[in-house]
Amino acid sequence: MTAAAYPDRLQADLVDHKYVREKYGTGPSLAHKREWLARIAFRV
Repeated sequence: MTAAAYPDRLQADLVDHKYVREKYGTGPSLAHKREWLARIAFRV
């Protein structure tokens, strides 16, 4: 995720870590998460 330049908030949400900053809004949408996950998905 680091090599793919994931946003900090998205990276924390995907691996269920706490995000220790002020929260603005509801966070990334499911579609946004899917878009970022597609960037690092293994293709078989």
